[in-house]
Amino acid sequence: LKEDLAFYYGEDWLDTLVPSESTQLYIDRIKELSEKRPDLLVAHAYTRYLGDLSGGQILKKIAQRAMNLQSSKGLAFYEFNQIEDEQAFKNNYKAALDALPVTPEGAEQIVAEANVAFSLNMKVFQE
Repeated sequence: LKEDLAFYYGEDWLDTLVPSESTQLYIDRIKELSEKRPDLLVAHAYTRYLGDLSGGQILKKIAQRAMNLQSSKGLAFYEFNQIEDEQAFKNNYKAALDALPVTPEGAEQIVAEANVAFSLNMKVFQE
């Protein structure tokens, strides 16, 4: 993310960039869960990692065309250079999530929070 932010906003992005409204909503949600329900953060991890890994390449191509980018600069968010085998990674990630000691009620809450995460992600993407 830092690489992309520097590409779009310059090296001083951290000092000058203000989060958009949707991004701030997402930040606030993560902070709230961190304080009150850290167990639900797993829903955001699931949405971010598996969602970005699964659909990220399609979104990367869409973003590249929409922004008329001639190279992959500005698209580092969609690159997973440290993952050699994406399918094996996804399978292992899912297995680790499935092995979490979660009650049926907890699982329902995680699924509900994953839907919140997806919605927040879509709002950020739409901006």
